[in-house]
Amino acid sequence: MYSINQAQDLHLQIATEAVNREDNLSDKAVATDYIIANLLKEMADTAKGLSDEIAVEKYKVAFIGTIGSGKTTTICHLLDLYFEKDSEKIINKKIRQVKEMLTVLTASGGGSTSCEVELRHGENTTIEIEPYSIVETERILKSFAENIISKAGISDEPDVDNDKARENLPFELERAIRNFISLQIGSSGIIEDEAIFQLSGSTEPEKTKRDKDQAIILYRKFQDDNKSDADFVQEIIKLAKLDERNISSLSPKPDDNKTLWLYDTFKVLNVGLYPNMVLPKRVIITISFAPLLSNFKSFIDTKGLDNGSPRQNISDLMEDIGTLCVFTSEFNSSPEANISEFLKRATAFNSKKHFERHMLLVLPRKNQAEKTLNSNGELINDFDEGIKIKANKILGDFNQGGIKLFEDQIYFYNPLRHFDDDNFPKANYQEDIIEEKNAVFAVIEKVAINKKRLISERLDQLEQDFTLINNGVLSEEDTQRLARLKDQLRDHKNLRFRDEYFKDKLIRVYRDSPNTRHHRTKHSLNGNDWVHPYNSNIQVILNLKQLYAQKTIVEFTQKNKIEIKSVINQLPLPDGSALFKQVSNQLFEIFESRYTNFVINTLQKFDGIIQKNLNDAFFQSLVDEYGQGPGYTDRVCDLMAGWIDKNKIRQEFEDTVNNSWLTTIDSFIKILQ
Repeated sequence: MYSINQAQDLHLQIATEAVNREDNLSDKAVATDYIIANLLKEMADTAKGLSDEIAVEKYKVAFIGTIGSGKTTTICHLLDLYFEKDSEKIINKKIRQVKEMLTVLTASGGGSTSCEVELRHGENTTIEIEPYSIVETERILKSFAENIISKAGISDEPDVDNDKARENLPFELERAIRNFISLQIGSSGIIEDEAIFQLSGSTEPEKTKRDKDQAIILYRKFQDDNKSDADFVQEIIKLAKLDERNISSLSPKPDDNKTLWLYDTFKVLNVGLYPNMVLPKRVIITISFAPLLSNFKSFIDTKGLDNGSPRQNISDLMEDIGTLCVFTSEFNSSPEANISEFLKRATAFNSKKHFERHMLLVLPRKNQAEKTLNSNGELINDFDEGIKIKANKILGDFNQGGIKLFEDQIYFYNPLRHFDDDNFPKANYQEDIIEEKNAVFAVIEKVAINKKRLISERLDQLEQDFTLINNGVLSEEDTQRLARLKDQLRDHKNLRFRDEYFKDKLIRVYRDSPNTRHHRTKHSLNGNDWVHPYNSNIQVILNLKQLYAQKTIVEFTQKNKIEIKSVINQLPLPDGSALFKQVSNQLFEIFESRYTNFVINTLQKFDGIIQKNLNDAFFQSLVDEYGQGPGYTDRVCDLMAGWIDKNKIRQEFEDTVNNSWLTTIDSFIKILQ
C-alpha cells in the first residue's frame, strides 16, 4: 500500500522529469522525444490525482436515499443515538405514564429532515446552522406567499377545475416557513410537545385546533381590506422578522443531558420553531457521545430524494474523492429508479472511478426479507435466504443497466430487526444488535480500504510505466505506428452531429417526464433550493443535461469512441517492446479521460447556452398560462417549442457537440507530435 509520502514523491519525480524533457527539446528532437515529453506531462497529472486520493485520511460517509427510506433511523442506530424517555400518552381517554424509545435525530411529525445534516465527532456537543442568505430567504417567503394567493382562489370541491394551482414548496421547507411566520394549517399546526412551547416562548399549549389554513385566512382578510397581493407578500416577509433572526450556533449548558438536549433542540430546529433561528440550508452537529463517528470524518444525512430533478449537492458528494456514498433503499422497491440513475452516472463518468466509492445499503423492514418468494413462488420464511435472493436480483438489474457495483458493495441491514413493536431492544438480543451494527461499519470500511488498495495498485502501475518510459527509447517502427494513429485520429475529427428531431424530443421529455413536472410552474430548482426565478441564477428549466443531452451525446459518439479505443489497443505488436506497450496503455487511459471530460464540458457549455436564453419575459409567459382553462400543458409546450426555434437552441447544441469533439481529438493528437 502506497503511503501519502510515496505517492507525493512519485508525482514530484514524474512532474520534474516531464519539465526536464520539455526544456531539453531542441531542433534535433525527433517525434518520439515530443511524444515521451507529452506522455510524462499527462502521467504527472494522473499521479497528482492519485496522490490526492491516497492522502484522504478519513472519509465522509454520505447517506443518500428517497424520502422515508430510513436514512436517519439507520444513522441513529449505527451511532447509538437512541434513548429511553418517560412521557405521557392518552390511552383510552386517560393520560398514562409510558416509556418511549426515541432516536436523537427525529424527522418530527413525518416527512423529512429540513436540510442536509452533517454529524461529526468532537469533544463538545454543538449545533451549527449554515443559513440561507437574507435574499434567498425572502425569495422563499415570496414563493410561499404567491402559492397561498393561488390557493385562495381554488375551490374545495373535487370536481371543480383547479388549473390555477401552483406547486408547493417542499413539505419540510413550507413547514419551517409556516412556523417562522406562525401561520400553520389545520390540526397539523398544533404542536403538543411541551418542550417546543417552552423553546418557542409560549406559556402554555394552544387548546383550539386550527381547522383551516391560517395563511389563506390572512390573505382573505387582506382582500377584504382592499389590500393588494404585493402587500400580502410583504406582510409574509415582515412576519418572518428576518432582522431578528441571528441564532446559528447552539450549545447545551454544562449540566444538560447531552442526548436529551440534542433531541429537544434538533426537534424544534428541524421544523423552524427554535426562537430567532435562521433558516437552515445545512446543519452541522458535533457529538461528543458517539465515539464510533471518530472512525470517519463525518456522517452526512442528506435531504431525501423525491421524483424531482437530480440535485447538484448529491452529484458533488459523488464526485468528491473524500466521500463514500451509501445509497439507502427500501427492500421491496430496491433498486429504486432514481438511485439507479445516480449509479449509472457514476459508471458513465468513471475517470475518477467514482463507483468504487459507492455502496448500496438495502433496508428491509419487519418480515420483508422473510416474505420473499423463491423460484417456486413459495415464501422462504428465512431472513438470510431472502436477502440472498434479493441481492442476486439487484446485481442482475445492475449488470443489465451497466452499473459497476459488485457483490461486496451491496449490504442489507434492518436496524430494528431485534427490536419490538415499540422500538425497544428485545431481551437477550443485545449482542446481535451490536454484531449487526458492527457488520455495517465493517462493510463501509471495506469500501474505503478497497478504494485505497485500488489507488495503490494504480500508483504502482504508474511507477512501473514511468520507469520504463523514462529509461527507454522508442524505435523508428514505433514512431511510424504512432504516426499512423495520428492519421486515423484525424479521420474521426469531424463528428458531423445532427439531430433533426431535436425539438420534438425535448418537448416530449418536457411533457412526459416526472423530472420536469416542477418546471411547469414559475418555481425552478436551483441546486437543492427552490427560489423565485426572476433575477436569480436558476438551473436549466428543461433539465436538458440530465434528460436528453447527456444520453444523446454518449449515444452519438459511442461508435467513434469504440473505434479509436480499438485502434489504440491494436498498436502494440505481439512481439513489440515492453516500452511501446506501456506507451499504448498510457494513451488508452488518456483517451478515456479525454472522452469523459468531453461529455462533461459539452454539457456545461450547453447549460450556458440555455441560461443565456432564459429571461423574465419567457418565465412570465409560462406563468400567464395559469388559470386559462384546460390545455395548459399543450400551451406551455407550444411556448417551449417557440422558445427553442427563436433562440436556435438546436443549432447551438449541434455546434457545441461538434466543436467540443474537434477540440478533444485535437488535444489528443497533440500528445503524438
